[in-house]
Amino acid sequence: TTGDLTTDMGLKVHEYSMTVEDSAATGVITDTLPTNFIVLSVLVAVTTAATNAVTLTNLGPVGATDTWINGNGSAMNSTGFKGVFVGNGANGLVTLGAGTTAAAAAPATLTVTLSGDPGATGCTVKFKVLGISSTSDTE
Repeated sequence: TTGDLTTDMGLKVHEYSMTVEDSAATGVITDTLPTNFIVLSVLVAVTTAATNAVTLTNLGPVGATDTWINGNGSAMNSTGFKGVFVGNGANGLVTLGAGTTAAAAAPATLTVTLSGDPGATGCTVKFKVLGISSTSDTE
């Protein structure tokens, strides 16, 4: 009937493994990112540690690289579980919950940013992202 919304909405978990190479501060992967995705939390684990003392700075789609995690600060120079963090970027629960901005469709690339060069081994980080994903409303 007219006026009915036919939106699919649900909790989704997306898993990404990203590497920042030696002499770089960012790593990029090409993947299909969710549409209309609100980041609730992000689990961070390092699988290949940086040899330099660097920290996780941001995580988000290319062009808006701090929209999932912004200014995190977790040490990346040791392997293992770093924590589960609330999505505090522009497409995260904290920011979206405090304003009137809607989550937008994301491009098909994701960028992780470290505070500097991870060193000779590079740095590989696994992210498990929990969020709310929905299709666009139609009548």
